Amino acid sequence: MNNNIDEDIEAALDLIKFKFSIFDKEFTKYSSIYPFTNENLNGYFDKLNINNKSVLTVAGSGDHYLELLIRNSNNIEIFDINILTKYYMALKVAGIKALDYNEFISYFFLERNYLNTFNKDSYLKIRKYLNENDLIFWDALYAKYSGNIIRSSRLFYRTEETYLFLRTFISYLNPDNYQTIKEKIQNIDIDFENKFYNCNMKELESLISKKFDIILLSNIADYLNETYKIMPAEKFKKYILKELTNLLNDKGIICVAYLFWANATKQKNIPLINRKTVRQKHFKDGFEEWIIDNSTIKDCSNDHLLVYKKQK
Repeated sequence: MNNNIDEDIEAALDLIKFKFSIFDKEFTKYSSIYPFTNENLNGYFDKLNINNKSVLTVAGSGDHYLELLIRNSNNIEIFDINILTKYYMALKVAGIKALDYNEFISYFFLERNYLNTFNKDSYLKIRKYLNENDLIFWDALYAKYSGNIIRSSRLFYRTEETYLFLRTFISYLNPDNYQTIKEKIQNIDIDFENKFYNCNMKELESLISKKFDIILLSNIADYLNETYKIMPAEKFKKYILKELTNLLNDKGIICVAYLFWANATKQKNIPLINRKTVRQKHFKDGFEEWIIDNSTIKDCSNDHLLVYKKQK
């Protein structure tokens, strides 16, 4: 059993009680959780050839993990500085096991029906599939608050895309694929205790001894200025080339950064990594940029993915 579970519960309850600033951008052990990714996973996972590959991925919303499952990754390990993501991932996996498609969408999406989000009836189905730690955690939250209060609180980031938008980007949100992933995970142990590293990106090499075919960093690079106070782009590049590549198998791939505004020129306050001039200066040699086609979404521009490929 997690010896820190009481601390984890207390931190989650503090978030629900709005004790954390809604403008706090610093990621910590107890930050708000992303309810869903806003990356076009379909747009670039097809290019990665996930089948039978070992993958290290950021936890985030849990959607990267679920996308890897539906694409038959043979080994998935997870990291995140925010320990609360582990509990949410367990809830999502258990939710898929316990609920049909419409129940899942109604339970997890705040926009679909506020009063029904995280509803108690669905949770009573889900909790049967939670392990001891996750069950204690979510039971403690439900003992103090209603489901819709939990879901609409600062425990979760409020900046989330709509269901109709995300079902195009995320495989399991498509009704045709939901049953597929439901069947895949029925016999999967949802205990992430031995697969989850509660650490920041810079600690990965010191904690992990195994190697992977693919490493997914999602949009961690958006916060380089918080990670590296001086020369952030150059230090990030050095970290990728000198340290993180040690966790790659030969010909392995690191998805270094998901770029939402890859061609931004006039926007203010965009992340450093999204500035084309920065990428041309620091990430030209040895890195690639893949264009991600978002044409299926109205008024949605193309994103890019910054990629490093290990040659040997």
